Amino acid sequence: MLVELAGLGGGGEGMSGVAERPVAELLAELYARVPDAGCRGLCSGFCEPVVMSPAERDLLAEASGVTLPVVPATTSGACPVLTDGGRCGGYRARPMVCRVWGAAEAMACPHGCRPASAELLGDRELLELMLDSFTVGGGPWPAEQITAMRHLSARPDLLPVLAAILRAPGGKPSS
Repeated sequence: MLVELAGLGGGGEGMSGVAERPVAELLAELYARVPDAGCRGLCSGFCEPVVMSPAERDLLAEASGVTLPVVPATTSGACPVLTDGGRCGGYRARPMVCRVWGAAEAMACPHGCRPASAELLGDRELLELMLDSFTVGGGPWPAEQITAMRHLSARPDLLPVLAAILRAPGGKPSS
C-alpha cells in the first residue's frame, strides 16, 4: 500500500511525503510488489490501450518512443506500443495494469503464464496496487474519486466491481 512506500500513516489517502521522492522511484517500488507472471509473449491479442496514470504514460512513451494519447472510454484496438512482432515495445516501463496481467486472479493469462512461486493477486491486492499507482502517478481520476474507491473496496460485494473498472479499457467496466 502507498503508506509503506511513502512512510505515511492512515489509509494511503494522504500525499505528504510522496512528493519528496521521484515518481519513477515510487512506481518502481510498487511494480516490484507484482509477482512476475513469466510472460511468454503470447497475449498480444489482448494488448489494447489501457487506463494508466499520466506518469506511467510518460515513462512508457519515453521507453518505447511512441506518443501515447489519453485513453478515451471508447478506445479499442491494439496497443500502440506493440511491435510488429507482437511484443511490447516498452516492456520494462509498462504500466501497472499491464504488469498485473497474468499475476492477478481476475486477470489470469489465457496462455497459462503465471507467477512460478507466488499465488495470484486477489482483487484486494489488485485494487490496492492499481489505486496506489494512480495516487503516485497522478490520475486518471481526481484524488477524491480514488479515495472513494479505497473506501468502497472495504465492501466485499463491491471489490470485484471496482477491480473490473480498473482493468477495463478507459477505466469503464466491460458490458
